[in-house]
Amino acid sequence: MKDFAVPRLRENWIKEKNMKAFTLYNPRNDAEHVDIIIDHPIDFQKAYKKREQIKSGGMNISLISLTDLI
Repeated sequence: MKDFAVPRLRENWIKEKNMKAFTLYNPRNDAEHVDIIIDHPIDFQKAYKKREQIKSGGMNISLISLTDLI
């Protein structure tokens, strides 16, 4: 997980592997997964203002809006 914080590694994944997103999942529960977007044309500041928030397992979770995702 620490590798996601290293810009050089992310750039390598994008260029060498054409990576767009990475999925983390719980092997014990197929419904529990998170997609981490690696390469995107999205303006984060604008998208964050339009984010949708849900509560799951007692935690608040920010989600990208459907219009920004598609």
